[in-house]
Amino acid sequence: MTKKSAMSLFKTKEAAELCGYSERHMIRMRQMGEGPPYLRFGGRVLYRECDLEAWLCSKRVVPPREGEVLSTSKKVE
Repeated sequence: MTKKSAMSLFKTKEAAELCGYSERHMIRMRQMGEGPPYLRFGGRVLYRECDLEAWLCSKRVVPPREGEVLSTSKKVE
């Protein structure tokens, strides 16, 4: 028999703390169709740790290096 790893599940408040948001903000994002994926079991909302990590990683912004110019869609003539 293989050993299964336990899936870490978080309530909204716990997920919010992990992501650096207030519980209310997490609820608003969920209501607006934004924010990390979640599971709904009856009236319970739970977030998987792997979904929170993936969502946070998708928000990563790499600033340009000093002297680099950001590309724009406008042509300079």
